[in-house]
Amino acid sequence: MRNIYIFLFIIPLLCACGDVVENETTGRIVGSVSDNTTGEPVSVVNVMLNPGGASTVTGDNGSFSFTNLVPGEYTITIYKEGYNSNVSSCLVEEGVPTQVHLLIERIPAEITTDKEILDFGNNAGITSLSFNIVNRSYQDLIWYADHSCDWITEVRPSKGTLPFGKTEAITIVIDRDKLSGGENETILVVKSSNGSCQIIVKAVGDVRNLAKLNMSKVSNIGIDEATFEGEIIDPGEPAYTKRGFVYHTSPSPTIDRSIAVLTSPISTNKSFMAKASRLVPGETYYVRAYAVNPSGTSYSSNEINFTVSKQLPEIATSDVVDMDISAGTAVFSGTIVNTGIPAYTERGFVYSEHSNPTIEDNRIVENGTGTGMYQALVTDLMPNTTYYVKAYVIQNGAVYYGNSVTCSTFSSKTSLTTSAVSNIGPASATFNAIITDEGNPAYTERGFCYKGGAAPTISNNKVVVSGHGKGNYSVDVEDLNYKTTYFVRAYAIQNGEVIYGNTVSFATEWINTEITTSSPTEVEASSARLNGRIEVAGNPAYTVRGFCYSQRGIPTTSDMKTTEYSSRTGNFSKTVEGLEEGAFYYVRAYAIQNSTTIYGNTVTLSTVELPVVRTDAISNFSSNGNEFFPLYSVRFNGTVLVSGDPSYTERGFVYGNYANPTVGSGTRVQVSGSGTGKYSATVNDLAGMKYYYVRAYVKTESGYVYGESVSFNTYGF
Repeated sequence: MRNIYIFLFIIPLLCACGDVVENETTGRIVGSVSDNTTGEPVSVVNVMLNPGGASTVTGDNGSFSFTNLVPGEYTITIYKEGYNSNVSSCLVEEGVPTQVHLLIERIPAEITTDKEILDFGNNAGITSLSFNIVNRSYQDLIWYADHSCDWITEVRPSKGTLPFGKTEAITIVIDRDKLSGGENETILVVKSSNGSCQIIVKAVGDVRNLAKLNMSKVSNIGIDEATFEGEIIDPGEPAYTKRGFVYHTSPSPTIDRSIAVLTSPISTNKSFMAKASRLVPGETYYVRAYAVNPSGTSYSSNEINFTVSKQLPEIATSDVVDMDISAGTAVFSGTIVNTGIPAYTERGFVYSEHSNPTIEDNRIVENGTGTGMYQALVTDLMPNTTYYVKAYVIQNGAVYYGNSVTCSTFSSKTSLTTSAVSNIGPASATFNAIITDEGNPAYTERGFCYKGGAAPTISNNKVVVSGHGKGNYSVDVEDLNYKTTYFVRAYAIQNGEVIYGNTVSFATEWINTEITTSSPTEVEASSARLNGRIEVAGNPAYTVRGFCYSQRGIPTTSDMKTTEYSSRTGNFSKTVEGLEEGAFYYVRAYAIQNSTTIYGNTVTLSTVELPVVRTDAISNFSSNGNEFFPLYSVRFNGTVLVSGDPSYTERGFVYGNYANPTVGSGTRVQVSGSGTGKYSATVNDLAGMKYYYVRAYVKTESGYVYGESVSFNTYGF
């Protein structure tokens, strides 16, 4: 029976606890939107949140917020007329506001025309036409008109400032005498301080006959020259006064876009030619014939392209490698980038003690053809000598050299120093060193060696660091042991010998997680809120935290516990349920750092003992009214079986015309007294012909506890 009383009391408590947990498990987003260019807040920006589809707009200061969000990842979309929309994402955590700052960019200003084509046609009387430019954006635009056409004689106005949202008329004036026969077309561009637009200007000129001609062929292509040949098909009207050829390294050359303009003498012979010189070997050229008469310049309807056959070889001298100073040997390296046309017939190396060696000095021929790297072993080098080396090739009897490199037979030992270790963590660190002299021959490998004892060698832990030459070098090392002292030395390998720097030591850093347990709050009969605080997250930071509790003594995680994943510092809490009523518990907060459990101090809590009350049978039932309107009186009886801890503060009865009345819904009758035992109360003036239900109750700090419902009626009395 006592369990029934406890269950009736727990129902409202569970609802209340559920509200607390819900508040703790939601999050919110607090954000702002600023102009990407000015950094100023932007108001009335539409903000949409997904998942969920919630939306809002920014205020005068550009701010917005979303509340009561389920923890997780969200996508935020912002958009506003005149701006480019933007999408970003954020992570919402429980109980912690997520701060976001978003940027939105204005759509650039734009200037446009109200026409695409301004057509003067073939009417000789039309020499001026107009069009409008429009500023369709949010700012004033400084503009000017630009063209490269000689038959457009005036543009008015040709420049100015166009306010935003305004229109301005521009008039184009042309000189028809300068038009070519037939269709004439050009583009006038209106450029502004932010964007540009263009309009096509057309006009029809009197028809004139240009000369017609053909590009016949290109002959006698030599190392740097060629002969161009053309033919006049129609001399035009009036007849041409100049003829020749134009050529360029890109298609469709013209007189205005030509490497050179070649002319050919006027004669009665329709065929003509000209010789081009100073051509670049290996280059491809495009050639057209041209003729000029008063009507203009005409070009051959076809063009011929050709490639100059002669190509010089390309060669580079690489580093000298595998030098053995004691033996006086080294390997010279070179690279053929281009064999040339015709291809080279000999390759090799020249070297001497002066800075510009030639084949008249020391010469090594290396057999082979084609492109790519080639090498040659050189012997009998003199000690303590600096040599200059060049790769070379011979093409058609001419010698072509690569760049000059040096090698020295002066010997010196590599010198290096181990610097202090930096960026020390629980399991990582950065090793540092400096090469003060790379030695001769230069070292071929460098790095670090380390171990848990003094004087490490490369037979221990070894890290190779790429690079060469003098200067600082570093490397990040991971997977070190926690709380361990290490010794480190830089090393370099020169000519097969390992050269070590000085030894430095360091200890991997470890910071313990620190945690405290606070007093429980919101203690009820079967639940309580446990509280703790992470004072120091540690390094490495803890990964799990919670509470453990027990009735037997100092608790551990083997007892009852709560668990959550986190690595943050600060207060944390957890409501636990299912506690034993009126029981005594020991509680400790804990955290797990690198698989080690760290406990806080021990605190205690005592759960509340609920009172137990019973509704007894009614007694002294009697009528006290007349026979037409009878009224009844009855004696309610109850018994307090357990007064609770802390003890109840009020007792009495509630009754009504429905089962299980409560203090909030029925009629309450208080009865003075305390402690356990029986108590009663007489109720008068009950109406006839009714069913009644009565329950005994007691009031505690946590609420009301009721006895079972007892029914009676006023029928038939």
